[in-house]
Amino acid sequence: MNHIIYLTILSPVISFLLLTVFKKTFSYKINHAFGISGLILSLLSTIYTYKIFIQKNLLENFNYPVLTIFDFNLNSYNLFNGLFLDQFSLSMLMLITIIGTLVYTYSISYMEFKKNKFSFFAYINFFISGMILLILSNNLLLMYIGWEVVGLFSFLLIGFYNSKIENGINSIKTFLITRTSDIFLLFSILITHYIFGTLNFELIKIKSIHFHNWSIISSFNLYILSFCLLIGSIGKSAQVPLHIWLSKAMVGPTPVSALIHAATMVTAGVYLIIRTHILLCLCPKTLEIISIIGVVTLILSSFCALFEKDIKKILAYSTISQLGYMFLSLGIQAWNAAFLHLINHAFFKALLFLSAGSLINLNNGEKNIFKLGSIKKKPLLLYVFFLIGSSSLVSFPIITSGFYSKELILYALLNQQHTLFLLLGFSSIFLTSLYTFRMFFILFHSNQSINLYKKRMTLIHDLPLLILAICSTVIGYLIICNVTQFYYTTNIFDNKKSILEIVSSIFCIFGILCAYFLWGSNNIFSKKLLSSTLVSNFKKLFYTQIGLEKIYTYILVKPFFFITSKLRYDPISIICTFPVKILKKTNNLFLQISSGYIRWYIFLIMTSTTYLLYIHNFLCTTYL
Repeated sequence: MNHIIYLTILSPVISFLLLTVFKKTFSYKINHAFGISGLILSLLSTIYTYKIFIQKNLLENFNYPVLTIFDFNLNSYNLFNGLFLDQFSLSMLMLITIIGTLVYTYSISYMEFKKNKFSFFAYINFFISGMILLILSNNLLLMYIGWEVVGLFSFLLIGFYNSKIENGINSIKTFLITRTSDIFLLFSILITHYIFGTLNFELIKIKSIHFHNWSIISSFNLYILSFCLLIGSIGKSAQVPLHIWLSKAMVGPTPVSALIHAATMVTAGVYLIIRTHILLCLCPKTLEIISIIGVVTLILSSFCALFEKDIKKILAYSTISQLGYMFLSLGIQAWNAAFLHLINHAFFKALLFLSAGSLINLNNGEKNIFKLGSIKKKPLLLYVFFLIGSSSLVSFPIITSGFYSKELILYALLNQQHTLFLLLGFSSIFLTSLYTFRMFFILFHSNQSINLYKKRMTLIHDLPLLILAICSTVIGYLIICNVTQFYYTTNIFDNKKSILEIVSSIFCIFGILCAYFLWGSNNIFSKKLLSSTLVSNFKKLFYTQIGLEKIYTYILVKPFFFITSKLRYDPISIICTFPVKILKKTNNLFLQISSGYIRWYIFLIMTSTTYLLYIHNFLCTTYL
């Protein structure tokens, strides 16, 4: 088993190399065989590893070393650069390889007529391998390498349609914002090594047990460390105030959006917090901040989605909102609830993005939901898939997977008596139902007579959507619980739980009914309400994310351009070029002296000799 894990990471890397080197040499089918085989091998090796874990009954072990790449010794410190599997990382590994394989399979159909498609598939493979490295790392340093690989290839994938200047600008914005948070993660790595003398997660866990015997200075350093970890995670997981990049990332191909939102980039921040939870538990104030950030993000992104008209941006805001739920759960130390919601969210969000991608492709790249809704004929399968994904997103009771994981988070809030957070959680359920089914009704029910037709079945296109749809229902939830060993452990006869489920179901259904009344029923009152001044003002406010991007422009971008304009001829360049200018002046002087006349040279020799004799005489009379 120790060696099979090599395939999980290296097979996508090998596929990346084959596609990069031989994309113009081999045929279309062979290149796709290169690309998909790497991900399938990675998935199979993950399944095999999981089987061995079950047989040896190892799932209760939180840290199980699988492979050590190398040991790096520096002044007697061992950085333990290696890989390991545990219950948590194995579940994440299964998620990434399954979603990655399904998205790649779907992309074969989606990218068929796009330019440079094999570069796209090569990037996908390395992107996934970077995420696998991130989750299998047993120390912060190796995790950071995977973290940066994910960041780099997300930049390449988001900016894949680089023929438009706007796409390039948005991909650069995304890259710069996420790099800002990455700097804080790097600081946290340095501080961790300074405090603990190691970067290994297991050794940090052991040493943190004796935290109460530490000095005040060490406690202060620990809070600085937790703050840096927090900034690193909210940047990657698009939480307030570093959330604005995720909507900008929608300029990339839709399968990239599905991959980033479902199982890779944005989940990295949640994974980082869970993996380093032992440090954050020592800093209660940081955990409170995490909860506050989560709930603020939850509400703000819901309002932004409510007034958005781009289908991909609506789904992006819904991702930010669901990540807000996860951060809220992490802040109250409900680790299992956050992780289970992460897994459920991955499946229904991938389903929604891929379904949206199919709608966009069928309508020549149109993303405006009002223009998409004006098209009468809609594929029946896409209607069903979109309905299942939307229902799971709004946590429709009993039949969807999203219902159970979201209930776990709300139940944790109830048990810990976080009343305000619980009320805001209920409000978010209503808002999520409202903006999700606003999108659904505009897309599929904006015309009085809906005309669904059976699209020609394409296995490569429809099979990934079908699998994701099943995983987004209660059937998928039961399978996920069985695989990950995270169970819905609350007592089914618990009155508090039953009341909680009823209340959340009421909020969900009420939101759907309001969405139907406002956007699905086509009545006069709803039209007047939506065109009112109050709604227009709210639209202006939340359509621009309450002006956060403008604030960043005034605070950061404009001062930067001002400083660079003033430093166009900066002092450092002047100092560096000063010796060169002196040499040039001296050279020009010697060129003027070299006139070519012998009498001039004799005069210079005599003058120089007289001057030297005078100096010699002066020195002799003075010092001898």
